[in-house]
Amino acid sequence: MVSIGSPSTDPDYKNGYMDAPLVINSSIFRGDLKAPVAPAEISSTAGITEDRMGTWVIIKDAVYVKGETQYSNAHPDTYPITTWAVKNDLNTSEDDAIYGIHTFTINGGEIAVRTSGYAKFADTPVPFAAGAKVNLKGVLTRYNNTFQLALNTDRDVEVVQ
Repeated sequence: MVSIGSPSTDPDYKNGYMDAPLVINSSIFRGDLKAPVAPAEISSTAGITEDRMGTWVIIKDAVYVKGETQYSNAHPDTYPITTWAVKNDLNTSEDDAIYGIHTFTINGGEIAVRTSGYAKFADTPVPFAAGAKVNLKGVLTRYNNTFQLALNTDRDVEVVQ
């Protein structure tokens, strides 16, 4: 997935952020604003295909299984979490954001929702428990051989039942 940023002046961060409208406007060229893009609907793993990689999709009727993360970047074991990700290292409480990986089942298999610990909603509690049925909107991506969904915001998850 392409990321746009700038070199960080803070040695604790790997990249900086483009907050200045001048930089954004000189780097991103917007077309005419039209109707919002409708996400491609996916209701089974058969709909998760290479040609949908990097596109906006909605996964219908996904069933929540679990959420987990690493205890810290230095300890690769996984541990359960109840938030979308972790902003601070669980071991040291230092600002060392860690991904959260939430597993959902859909007809035919599983998909992971992976959220960066740098996401604005990283420490937001997941508002449902295992077994909840939800619709998920996001960008379809892949990490190694695992298909995953990258949410834009936690508001892109709709609890169905």
